[in-house]
Amino acid sequence: MRYFLLTMFAIALNTQVALAWGPNGHRITAQVAQANLDENAARWVESIAKGESMALMATWPDFIRSFPKCDCFKPWHFLTVDGRTVQEARKLPPAPAGTCDMAIYEKHNLPTNVVDAIEFLTAVLREDVIDTAPVNFESLNWAINDMQVAAYNGTLQATTLALLVHLVGDVHQPLHVGKAKDRGGNTITVDWFGAPLKLHEVWDEAMIDGEKLSYTEYAAFLEQRFGKTDIAGFGEGPVTWAEESVSYRADVYRFGTNSADNVPRLGYEYVARQDELLKQRLYQGGKRLADILNKVFAAP
Repeated sequence: MRYFLLTMFAIALNTQVALAWGPNGHRITAQVAQANLDENAARWVESIAKGESMALMATWPDFIRSFPKCDCFKPWHFLTVDGRTVQEARKLPPAPAGTCDMAIYEKHNLPTNVVDAIEFLTAVLREDVIDTAPVNFESLNWAINDMQVAAYNGTLQATTLALLVHLVGDVHQPLHVGKAKDRGGNTITVDWFGAPLKLHEVWDEAMIDGEKLSYTEYAAFLEQRFGKTDIAGFGEGPVTWAEESVSYRADVYRFGTNSADNVPRLGYEYVARQDELLKQRLYQGGKRLADILNKVFAAP
């Protein structure tokens, strides 16, 4: 296995931008995945992560989004689908991302959205495992060096795994395959049990944290609820997962009554209607991530 240590500048990791599943959401998906790894994949993950849990790695890609050097990763967290199919949307050029030099995508043949990023990162890990021509591996290596950002735990493998864990979670959040006009619900303010919140925040954190469960408790609960079902759909890939998210968006925007100032009022009725979908998407993300890793790290 190639453990290329990257020569990069260190960056502080002390601020999070809440633009995906919140911290607990990503930890829940990662915990479900880790519990469903086979023995061989579990050994590989432990080696790459240097003993850290996938739940710990899962939030790193959001921490680094606050730093300009990491702006080029921002388009990897979502796909904007407005009046077109997922396949059509993924062919569009990336939206400007802060201080990112957009030429880097073409220079290093990098993905520009969450669907392509999942496929790309999976290929990076697979190349490393089977020791084949490291085309994608080298693309990511040189891109990160150009961006002058620090590798997670000092290796490209750990960086790749952390990003993959996070992005598989992202594509299962319906608002991450969102509408341009409201930036995936980030510009829609709702009345959430009397407090103003963005719709995106409701899905990222508020409904999850409202359960008052730790991420390990939540993941165990999901395993009990869905573990014997076939909702994961292992034969599918990120294009299908994104299409699923698009298909759920209309219900995500079904608010019900408005408050006196015409702000959508969300409360117990909304939670009751969305609870099954929320839990299903968290669990599907974890099971599908485990399936990716079990296949990538399959014994020859």
